[in-house]
Amino acid sequence: MMETIRPEPRRFTISDVFHQIALTVRGCYQFIRRPTSRETFTALSEALVRFRANHDAVAYMLRDPEIAQLCRERYMGRPYNLQDLIKYPPGSLGHELAASMMKHDFDPEFYRDYYGDGPLHFKNDEEYLRFRIRQTHDIVHVITGFDAEEFPGELGMQAFHAAQTMRPFSIALVGFGMLRILIQPGELPLTLHQIAKGLAMGYAAKSLVGQRFEEDWSKSVEEWRRDLNVVDESLFEFRSGRSERSGSSSRECA
Repeated sequence: MMETIRPEPRRFTISDVFHQIALTVRGCYQFIRRPTSRETFTALSEALVRFRANHDAVAYMLRDPEIAQLCRERYMGRPYNLQDLIKYPPGSLGHELAASMMKHDFDPEFYRDYYGDGPLHFKNDEEYLRFRIRQTHDIVHVITGFDAEEFPGELGMQAFHAAQTMRPFSIALVGFGMLRILIQPGELPLTLHQIAKGLAMGYAAKSLVGQRFEEDWSKSVEEWRRDLNVVDESLFEFRSGRSERSGSSSRECA
């Protein structure tokens, strides 16, 4: 029977504390230099693994029967090739994922930078879920519509994940993104907008973590969104809350 991680916090030793501090400093450094880089995501993720909030997030996700089943199976999906996926009809998940990744020159197995090229093994559900969320990162960008290259778009998607998973990594990344506004004030309006969208969309949608996207590349993105109750980011707009004296009434959130 596979081990399921428990929500109890681990006791920290002195070496653990120094290790956590080193990982956090590294993550912050990478965040300042390259906020959307793999190194940033990996360092921040590892820095938060042992905290109670991370254990609680795993317990929260496992309440979903589909996620629990994926954990029992250690489901990883079939490897895919972008040249094969692009052959699917335009509008399908396979085609749109391949087109997006080719446009940005993304690697489908970017997670291998951390996990290596050998067989993957997971000691517990936390390790597996961390991997699965990384593995489907670019798929979730396509399903939600959040920009994969623009930093406010990445924050929007992390806010979506925060609402769906309660993972401290996503919450911390959104928080760091807000702090980044101090040195990039021009990003404030778009950043706030994308985070607000991500939270609202994430709470409304069915869990994306529990989906087996790799088994139905031919299914259209629109169908996936409809089945999962995901509103395309570009269609989800907030109106201004300020009244205008030109005769229009006060505006509300769309």
